[in-house]
Amino acid sequence: MTTSPPEDAAPAVAPPVVAVVVTRNPGPFLEETLASFGHQDYPALTVLVVDAGSDVDPTARVGAALPGAFVRRVAGQPGFGGAANEALAAVDGAAFFLVCHDDIALDPSAVRIMVEE
Repeated sequence: MTTSPPEDAAPAVAPPVVAVVVTRNPGPFLEETLASFGHQDYPALTVLVVDAGSDVDPTARVGAALPGAFVRRVAGQPGFGGAANEALAAVDGAAFFLVCHDDIALDPSAVRIMVEE
């Protein structure tokens, strides 16, 4: 037997997800990675690009590829783990984090499916 929620029940709210893209001197794949986040069908997704000491500031590239993304530059060369920790310390209110490198491309439903699981 299945039951339906009461008619006056509040609609389900998607928990906020922050995708943390760690980069350092990104190659030409950065734009494809950011585009894949822009095509996600998950409604509560924010993208934070953490630049771990690139020689050239990637902020303009990030803005052109995914205008809603945020960029945080970290001095020195903290490595992937240090950059990810920097993001975790800087973000408040996320239910979930997705931490990845700058050379991936996600299927448009990837974030939604991960949250559903």
